[in-house]
Amino acid sequence: MAPSSISSSLSSTNARNDGTLRIDEARPSYSQRKGKGKAMIQCVGSWGRAIVAQLDPGADLLESILTIIRDQNIKTGVISSITGAISHATLQHFSSNQENATNLIDVMDIEGPLECSGHGIIGAVNAPEMGTTPFGVGRYVHGAPYVHVHLTVTSHKETICGHLMPGCIVWSKHPISHFTIMLAEITGVNLEMTTDASLEKQGAGRGVFHKLTQLPA
Repeated sequence: MAPSSISSSLSSTNARNDGTLRIDEARPSYSQRKGKGKAMIQCVGSWGRAIVAQLDPGADLLESILTIIRDQNIKTGVISSITGAISHATLQHFSSNQENATNLIDVMDIEGPLECSGHGIIGAVNAPEMGTTPFGVGRYVHGAPYVHVHLTVTSHKETICGHLMPGCIVWSKHPISHFTIMLAEITGVNLEMTTDASLEKQGAGRGVFHKLTQLPA
């Protein structure tokens, strides 16, 4: 697998000519807006490189994405498109009992072949209080890249969406797969997956949250 870089462009009315993402010219680059009793954090960054990769049959989708992130040294970014087919899917989903369950998350396995599409976000795991032992349903490790992807898979009888886990295996009838993913980095913004260790120890998924910060210009 050899990911290749391409130039990126913005055509949205929410983009300046220099490629900078903007919320509104009249607003500051970082702001908190009140809504339903919570603060909404907004950060403004710039598009960086765009990476397009073609995956090999038999490759693990999540591990392939992590390899690209490490190879390209992406700190914060987006996974804009996942398009292809897989022979097997392993997905996280919410447990049916959110009030009393020890673990809020369950994992399902689905046999293929399955068409799949997805999108997600890229950041880093920042949880030094959890030590070096993998934690959570996603087996996160402090200092490692963080990938949060929602994957939709379709068989001949059903369509299911869940959180991408190891075990989603690229499938193709041809030696050269058409399974393609597109990623892009965002600079000037820092996205971290962090934890409240006391809550996480009560059950997987209870203490995990995203932390978004604006980086200095």
